[in-house]
Amino acid sequence: MRPIVTFSRHYRLADKIVDDLLQPLPEGFEGSVGLLSCAADAPYREIVAKLADRAEFPVVGGTTLAMPFTPRDEDVSATLAVLPAGMRASVAISDPLTPAEGQAQMRKLHEDCLAGLEGEAVLLLAFMPMLCSPEADSYLPELFRAAGETPVFGGIVSDYLDSDDAAVFAGGQCHRDRFALVGLAGDFKPLFSAACELTVLSESKPVVTEARGNIVQQVDNIDFGTYLRRVGIECGQGDLTFDWPISVLVEGRASEIDGVPEVRMLTGLTDGGQSGVFSNIIRPGARISMGMLNRSNILNSAQKCLDDISAKIEEERAGGLDYSLLFSVICVGRYFVTVGADNEEGRIISQKLPPGLKLFGFYGYNEIGPTLDREGKIFNRSHGESIIVCAI
Repeated sequence: MRPIVTFSRHYRLADKIVDDLLQPLPEGFEGSVGLLSCAADAPYREIVAKLADRAEFPVVGGTTLAMPFTPRDEDVSATLAVLPAGMRASVAISDPLTPAEGQAQMRKLHEDCLAGLEGEAVLLLAFMPMLCSPEADSYLPELFRAAGETPVFGGIVSDYLDSDDAAVFAGGQCHRDRFALVGLAGDFKPLFSAACELTVLSESKPVVTEARGNIVQQVDNIDFGTYLRRVGIECGQGDLTFDWPISVLVEGRASEIDGVPEVRMLTGLTDGGQSGVFSNIIRPGARISMGMLNRSNILNSAQKCLDDISAKIEEERAGGLDYSLLFSVICVGRYFVTVGADNEEGRIISQKLPPGLKLFGFYGYNEIGPTLDREGKIFNRSHGESIIVCAI
């Protein structure tokens, strides 16, 4: 059987929302796991608890500040994608995360997830708490090492930027500090695509010469704030928080492996306006270039991503495989750029959705998805300012 996707347009009554999510499931349908994306302003704690009582399968997922795509252009409070029993599932939840124990916690999470599967995982779905931003790089590399060539797909759940309502769902509970991992096994072949496009603001590519965590202090041995002003980026003086999407493309270890730069959003300046605060870790020695995300970048990359995954699905269908679910994780920065643009990115996704596929997804603060290295092998990595999709 195929995955089934349900949704609700109700926002206040948890019982009604859960009815909308469960009642469309056909009689006799056996689900292995339900993937839940729930608006952060909906009563998600009640929804998760009621689903744990009523659903005959585990439910895993998280909050989102908005739905990336909405059926028939109406507001949706929650979306549930129920995978069939033929896709065997195992769910694991971490202990409360701490950067000091992050590597050991990721190894244990991976071991716990695989222990519940019969056979090797074909795909790992990752739901990270918002507190992991900007410290995702304290956890993800160890998970990627443990996963090897098993693809990992997911992201950091979101809310309305204050993190008070961001939660990961697992075990019938909502977690602000735990990482949920879903292992899937069975006779299927997941397909992936990722796309990001930025408008380059300066042709210079300085090297990070001093940084601590997600704060870049110097590039080419000058203060980062001074560098911004030298290349014509107006940012005033003193500490500030940016309300416009400036980012850097980071040419480091990841780009050496797959040729795709990492993207880190510049969220503000600190240290008297001389150091840059970014959405994730940037290490000394990385070469960077400045860019900005605008509406045309978003629309172009969304079309590119959907065209790419459609071509891959068509090729696999010609060989006898079938696909019925498209799981998408989209950077929240893209939402804020197009929030007043009548959900243009969501419309592109809906219009270009391959025939026979249903949509599921969320906006995240860090997109996790595989690329291919230069030898054609799976390379798990984090992205930024991107749209990533997985077809199953």
